[in-house]
Amino acid sequence: MNVTGITTFSDRINVVSGVSTFQDDAKLTFGAQTDLLIQHDGTDTEIYNKTGNLKIRANDLDIQDYTNGHSMITADRDGSVDLFYDNYNALQTTPQGINVSGVTTSNRLLISGISTFTGLIDANGGAHIDNLRLGINDDSEISTSAGDLRLDSAGGTVQVNDNLSVSGTITGNGSGLTTLNADRLTDGTVPLARLGSGTKNSSTFLAGDNTFRTVVVAINDFNPSNSAGNNRLVISNGGSSVRCDSDLTFDGTSLHVHGGANQIVCDGNIVAFNSDIRLKTAIQPIENAVAKTLKLNGFTYEHNEVAESIGYKLDGERFAGVSAQDVQSVLPEAVKPAPADPNYLTVQYEKIVPLLIEAIKELKAEIDELKK
Repeated sequence: MNVTGITTFSDRINVVSGVSTFQDDAKLTFGAQTDLLIQHDGTDTEIYNKTGNLKIRANDLDIQDYTNGHSMITADRDGSVDLFYDNYNALQTTPQGINVSGVTTSNRLLISGISTFTGLIDANGGAHIDNLRLGINDDSEISTSAGDLRLDSAGGTVQVNDNLSVSGTITGNGSGLTTLNADRLTDGTVPLARLGSGTKNSSTFLAGDNTFRTVVVAINDFNPSNSAGNNRLVISNGGSSVRCDSDLTFDGTSLHVHGGANQIVCDGNIVAFNSDIRLKTAIQPIENAVAKTLKLNGFTYEHNEVAESIGYKLDGERFAGVSAQDVQSVLPEAVKPAPADPNYLTVQYEKIVPLLIEAIKELKAEIDELKK
């Protein structure tokens, strides 16, 4: 039967066999007010439903593309609804929510409940997340519980590979802090226990191997000068000596003061020799003390050019003394090499006192004998 124009059927139409063909631009309408319209204009097919719901009932639904037969939308009874892109399952509903595969772009995405992401989350416009768990087994967590931002790596390490800017205060006991690169640290306080091992006090310093060591000053050569360029203090490792203004010398064993105007001034006692008899042996009396004393001559003098050449000052000052050679002839124990130059002699005047004591005793004995 060929029908041209509008044909209205008031009852059911049964097509027992064969094909019912509708030409382009033909319209199939249902309902008194054309509530449902199906038409094909030669290119597109359109279905219009003006009232109620358009219901498609099936146990399973599979909408495919005509050319390849690939599924585009599938729906399983009491199961999932799946959306496909080029035969790739991009979205699937689950009892817990949805699974999305691939890149998801959205101007606004509101998620409540637990969502699992297996790829990259790129939130260019910002993201408001109350709790974010990372890892297959929720190994790590970023949360804002109790108003705080908490990073929990579940026993692992939280790494910041780029710059970290903190405008507030960083607090914590630091018990897990093992390595810190403080090259750019400009201010703050670090406990000494975190800097290195060893004794920490005012006499130690932190060495490059992170150990505290005792402060030791070792100077090979130190030679400061006054404004005139004259050496005021010379510390010489090569000569093993300390010299002050060429007049005070310490050679590691003895302290030598030489020069015409130099003095050692001491407000207290100077203890230089041991006088305890318990510290002496091979004791011998000084005999003929008067005769020995008579061989000594006391005189006053000035330094000559030779004395000046070995460090003494030639300034016209007069001194009182004796000849070291005279003393050496009667009491050699009181004569030593001169500190300025060991080729010359000097007298240890305090060692002449025992000779004078014995001389006085001899004179006293002679006086007592004459009084008899």
